[in-house]
Amino acid sequence: MADMTYGTAQEFFNAAVGGGNLVTEVSDNKFVLAYRVSGATAEGFVRAGSVSGTVITWGDPVSFCSDVNFHMSLCKVDTDKFGVAYADDSQVDDGFCRVGSLSGLVITLGDAIEFETSNAEHIDCCYLEAGKFAIVWNDEGAGDIGKAVIITVSTLTCTKNAEVIFEGYIHGTSCDLIAPGKFAAAYWDSGDADKSKACVFTYVGTTITAGTPADINADTGAAFRKLRAIATDKFAVINTMQTATTITEIIVCTVVTRAITVGTPVTARAATGNGVGLAKISNDIFLTSLEDGADGMSQYSTVSTRTITKGSDEKFEDAGLAYYSDIALISEGKVVIVYYLNGGTCYAIVGDAPSAGWSGGDIGEVPLATIAKINGVALADILKVTGVA
Repeated sequence: MADMTYGTAQEFFNAAVGGGNLVTEVSDNKFVLAYRVSGATAEGFVRAGSVSGTVITWGDPVSFCSDVNFHMSLCKVDTDKFGVAYADDSQVDDGFCRVGSLSGLVITLGDAIEFETSNAEHIDCCYLEAGKFAIVWNDEGAGDIGKAVIITVSTLTCTKNAEVIFEGYIHGTSCDLIAPGKFAAAYWDSGDADKSKACVFTYVGTTITAGTPADINADTGAAFRKLRAIATDKFAVINTMQTATTITEIIVCTVVTRAITVGTPVTARAATGNGVGLAKISNDIFLTSLEDGADGMSQYSTVSTRTITKGSDEKFEDAGLAYYSDIALISEGKVVIVYYLNGGTCYAIVGDAPSAGWSGGDIGEVPLATIAKINGVALADILKVTGVA
């Protein structure tokens, strides 16, 4: 029996992209994606989509930068609101961010603000709470040091707050909220034998405290990676190692305060993944995407503490290499995967996972079962006592 059921891939851009496709959920069954046109002047676009069953309805593309570097990222900021953080080639690769809002599938962008006045590289951003997101990046102008900052949002206006330095020589950054008031970032450290590492940050208001970075894999040169929370204080990472023996691995880590305990890596593919995606499906269940040397492949995995049981290889694309994939969970058991098909066209495809007991949504949101209690007693039990249920 298949773990995932996929619909028909739908084209969203009929040309080559340079540097990747990104996707984020913004509300139930609605998402935004970002992509960069390949060329001497690489314009960056965002586009909204909504899903019914496995069919996508598209809004029009909107340009967010006339000449964007491939160092760019995308995240949810609030319901029907998202943020993009990127290096602007026309501004000597300084780091900028801006916020967009949706009315239906129509995107309105706010003004861009500068968060890094030197060259910004290996940029990623993540949702923290309504009207607040984090950016993690490499300050190339200061010697490739790793920085993090919280951006606060009012309507469509971004405000940069105090940044922190947490590590030197970071590359290939990916970050995500892992608990209320806490987010994590994974990266590889070219100043320490190219080890794959992770760092956990706590924040109060807009003040960030960085933990001690931990080695999450002794292998070196992880070119592609994605970090996503899979439960409170637990995250999974997929890494593609560019070593003498290229390998793609997944690993799960748990966190106490800011201290990381690392699980045992599991091989996803004994070769490169050429751009990888990862999304939580439910607590301790996640989906990964990568190319398998011929097609686009996903793997549905479960976790016990930090031990991964990897699912079988399932194709979401069988017409060629699916590069630069990304995944977003957009509603209970439903995902969107975006990717670039080798040959010059970008696609999105909707997938349905088996029912596993919904525990999705953003980390920090209160589950409905918790809300539906009065003085700690489940509402269903109260209704039974009163004879209503």
